[in-house]
Parts: sequence; C-alpha cells; structure tokens
Amino acid sequence: MTAASSRRWISDTYHPQFADLIQIVADEQGIAPALVEKDYWIIQSPYGLQQLGLAFGRAAPRCPRAMG
Repeated sequence: MTAASSRRWISDTYHPQFADLIQIVADEQGIAPALVEKDYWIIQSPYGLQQLGLAFGRAAPRCPRAMG
C-alpha cells in the first residue's frame, strides 16, 4: 500500500475530508503532512485505549493488572 492509497483509505474510513485537513494543517505549519498525521494518531491512540477500558498514565495504578 502506497502512502497515497493509505491516505485514501484513512480518508474514506474516518472522514471524507480527513486528507484535506491534514494537508491544510501541514501547509499552515510548514511541515510535512506525514508529521501532522503522525501527531493526530499519537493523540488519538490514548483516547482509543481509554474507550476500550484500558488504563494508562496516572490511572494505571488503579488498573487491576497494574496492581498485580
């Protein structure tokens, strides 16, 4: 899968204008679109883990698995 086809898949899966938004932010910040998309996923990942009921960060000590 090429970067362009990957972006099309992400765009179609999440929002039809996702790739456009990534490009707009990249242009405004003067950085590569791949860096903007990377930052998006770095922020989105903890949210997704939280939605699955997984604890991390400050909440980790309250997680039964972390308590051993």
